[in-house]
Amino acid sequence: MIRKRTNDRSTNRKQPSSLWKNCNNLRALKQIHANIIIKGFNSNRAALRELIFAGAMTISGVINYAHQMFAQITEPDVFMWNTMIRGSSQSQNPSKVVLLYTQMENRGVKPDKFTLY
Repeated sequence: MIRKRTNDRSTNRKQPSSLWKNCNNLRALKQIHANIIIKGFNSNRAALRELIFAGAMTISGVINYAHQMFAQITEPDVFMWNTMIRGSSQSQNPSKVVLLYTQMENRGVKPDKFTLY
């Protein structure tokens, strides 16, 4: 008999909500973005991270909208910067990566091991 290890954290991982599971195009992303603003979650770091991740990484072809959303965040954290850098590097205009990295440094956000990976 195989027992599950008690320190196995795989079952403790947060599962994406149904809201994000249905976010698979620009229209859905814009609706979620609007709901985040209307319901006052626009200062909620977790919601902003999910929003940026969906726009930069998950939904194909919406990196420009991700840049627009990102520009509205007053104090993006290193995860948001890394997500935008990674998404931009995989886009049709990867030259924005250098601009993002420079902006990140100018704002005093320290790169981490994922930024330089």
